[in-house]
Amino acid sequence: IRSLVEVIEQGAAAAGPRFYLDKDQRILHPPLMDLTIRNEILWRTAALGDHWAKSARDSWRKEAKRYWASETPIESYCLTGALLAIGRKAWNQIGTFDEIYQLYFEEVDWLKRLEKSNLKSYYVPEAKAIHTYNQSASK
Repeated sequence: IRSLVEVIEQGAAAAGPRFYLDKDQRILHPPLMDLTIRNEILWRTAALGDHWAKSARDSWRKEAKRYWASETPIESYCLTGALLAIGRKAWNQIGTFDEIYQLYFEEVDWLKRLEKSNLKSYYVPEAKAIHTYNQSASK
């Protein structure tokens, strides 16, 4: 948490940690795919056949490796809402999560609004957390 707070105190609007899928921190959680028109087209063409699917996977892996290899914070709006540090000023400016998203993807919408407001958000690999899937939905 301290690493996330430090990034916020240095001027970031939001910050998220490196997530692992296991308590031994051996399996890294994949980053979200950046929501761009290019990536949307890429993922939709993946259904056209093996060549297209390989191209989509290769593109995503290249981006994932950038996150996984990072040792210092990198600007990113592809953070996971399981743990997201948000500065008070940014929260007041951007507003709350949109209630139309009842459980998942509310952070994706919020981070897109943050990006459109030209406020910075960072992936902070020094901050580490374990993501336990489906805990909210199971309750």
